[in-house]
Amino acid sequence: MQALQILDIKQGASHLFTQSSFDYFLVKEASVTTFSTITIDGHLYTDYFSDDELETLKDTQYSSWQMIRPIFYSLIKGKKLPRDFSLIFSLSKDNIQNFLKQYQLEQFEDALEGLYLNFKYKDQKLQVISGVSLNVFTMDKTVERAWDDMTKKILKHHKIAFE
Repeated sequence: MQALQILDIKQGASHLFTQSSFDYFLVKEASVTTFSTITIDGHLYTDYFSDDELETLKDTQYSSWQMIRPIFYSLIKGKKLPRDFSLIFSLSKDNIQNFLKQYQLEQFEDALEGLYLNFKYKDQKLQVISGVSLNVFTMDKTVERAWDDMTKKILKHHKIAFE
């Protein structure tokens, strides 16, 4: 787990809310506080969708950021900045497998529950915190270090400055 400070909040927010940079992530939860706090639970209710729509969603139980981003953006846009917001992103199963293959960590596939990016804005600071969830206890930090590395690569790829 690492916490990185986004140096240019406007640029980071642009990537989060007006560009597709993080659209491939799934949303566990999103919340924003303006005049009140609004929380979005990212769980999908499959009975809402047609059979054709369900096929495009693949095998997931969470909404993509692509689906939620316009709704969330409508909650924060305006003349005043929100007091705070929090976004809990999860990598999809397919992308977790790609990550494990890229870092030659396939042996962790059964133990890995999830890979997360948590964006937190508060007190005019924007942070991204990487997180790993394993279903077994281990002192081995190989997956965690690899995900920390990948988090930095994602930010660098989108030219989001951080420290």
